[in-house]
Amino acid sequence: MNIYYVYQYIREDLTPYYIGKGKGNRAWQKHSIPLPKDKNHIVIIAENLTEEQALNAEKELIAKYGRKDLGTGILHNRTNGGEGVSGYKVPDEIKYKYIKIGKANGMFGKKHSHKVKQDSSLRRSKTNSCRKWYNNGEQCLFAPELPGPEWKLGRINQKPTTTGYTWWNNGVVNYSAKEKPKGNEWARGMLPRNRLTK
Repeated sequence: MNIYYVYQYIREDLTPYYIGKGKGNRAWQKHSIPLPKDKNHIVIIAENLTEEQALNAEKELIAKYGRKDLGTGILHNRTNGGEGVSGYKVPDEIKYKYIKIGKANGMFGKKHSHKVKQDSSLRRSKTNSCRKWYNNGEQCLFAPELPGPEWKLGRINQKPTTTGYTWWNNGVVNYSAKEKPKGNEWARGMLPRNRLTK
């Protein structure tokens, strides 16, 4: 079927940076190579081709312009072209070779020990355990130490629970109000849960 075409993406200086083969909307769809910002820089070189003709043309053009990764030319193609096959489906035996389902899975019917769960939890929390939320009245920062004198402990609530309300904390409790509570000890923002008094 003559439904394939060969296309190129071109730079501002009108040199090609990618050669591809496709059908339908392939040339205008996102893939591993960035699309040109100007859609006029997507150019169909040859169309109404069989798949074999398109693959051969793709291969010839990549050889003509050369590949940057090999130091042979100007294209960002990562292969020499001509190897694609449309509609290829991975056979089930290959698919299931890498997916372990049911009894084929080494953990089937087993549970992680309490120690393994604790170790996993510790690894996940290690990077955050030393950090706290700070705010300067305008923005929040999750950092290991106080960023500067204008920063205070706690977060600014980005979405107040009620319109017009703001979160305030005095270093001990969080308080939601329309205006700042009386007293110099109140700062804008929320204390993290683990800092609240029980």
